[in-house]
Amino acid sequence: MKAEKIVLIERLAMEIFDEERKEKGLSEMSLGQKAYPEAPNPRMKIQALRIKRGHGKPQRLNFGDFWAICEALDREPSEVCAEIKLIKLKQAEQNKSPS
Repeated sequence: MKAEKIVLIERLAMEIFDEERKEKGLSEMSLGQKAYPEAPNPRMKIQALRIKRGHGKPQRLNFGDFWAICEALDREPSEVCAEIKLIKLKQAEQNKSPS
């Protein structure tokens, strides 16, 4: 799989997490504290995964971060993966449809 595709999947996961966070009424700080209780600044950890940094790109979402955020949001990682796959399938179908 090409790196660009992996980054797109990571961004989709973060969009899902951000939507879920907002639906549950959690701030970035409270999500960060649940996902990274040992971090000195948990809010910044969440922001680094969402917002562009100095070089114009957010921090990459690694598997440990993915798992920690899933647990903090009480989501099954497999369900989040299935949701990402469904979004990707819909996008592929839209790209195939004549405009």
